[in-house]
Amino acid sequence: MDLSTNRRLAAIILAVVICVFSGIGVNRSLSSISSDIEKTFYDGVYNDDEGYLEKSVQSHLENKIDAANGLITVDQAPGAPAVVEELKEARYALMESKTIAEKAAADKLVTECSEKVYDALITKPLTEQQKKMLDYYITTIRGADNAISKLSYNEKVDEYYNKTLKSFPVSVFKFLISADGPEYFK
Repeated sequence: MDLSTNRRLAAIILAVVICVFSGIGVNRSLSSISSDIEKTFYDGVYNDDEGYLEKSVQSHLENKIDAANGLITVDQAPGAPAVVEELKEARYALMESKTIAEKAAADKLVTECSEKVYDALITKPLTEQQKKMLDYYITTIRGADNAISKLSYNEKVDEYYNKTLKSFPVSVFKFLISADGPEYFK
């Protein structure tokens, strides 16, 4: 072999090695970014504009779980509406959900069932204390829904998909990326 062939071969090998290791580096970086974003689901998001740590989506879900339990206990008389059982199942599904997508689906079900329980119980003859409890629990659930809708978690996920994945060098190595992105809470 002459010297020029060895240089070409060395240049090809070097280019392949650079591409492979760059792809691995990009993949690791994306995994880290994705993991950091998903952590904010559980720990909260720092709001740069306002300068404080937002309450996490998970903490609002825990408030909803507690309030849903309260709704279940408002009227424990025999013959309680069947929707109370549906709310129990939805609440349990939310408590047992593992992924963010599962939590989102279970959360929607808890909201729907809570509204049905509220509608069913508001028409029943309740004591003043039961009416106050009913109003408190449904207000807590609606407030948690409202607060979740205003959190910036999904904005961070959007930023990941719309900016990070379109930036260099990620855009060059898209075909090598195996890292899963963060899940939306929708």
